[in-house]
Amino acid sequence: MGDPIKYEIYDEFDGWKILCSDRLNEARKRLPKEFQSLAKMGKLVDISTTQLSGYFTGKSIPNLKNLKKICIYLQIPADYLLGLKIDPQ
Repeated sequence: MGDPIKYEIYDEFDGWKILCSDRLNEARKRLPKEFQSLAKMGKLVDISTTQLSGYFTGKSIPNLKNLKKICIYLQIPADYLLGLKIDPQ
């Protein structure tokens, strides 16, 4: 039997926003340069640049619909952004 799944638990809402923001930025840096801009991302996923900026700076959190769009764009599982998974793969 393998190792138990490790979870990062964030009880405080602000802690989760910071974790989500950090992970969004890490995932964005792994994209090819031409897809890293928030303007390009916003246009392709139909989310305003202002909203995306809030998510990437930790000032706000995406709703479920936008979370799904962002995860598909960044090619990461939602569990990773929610802090339920340590590895983005």
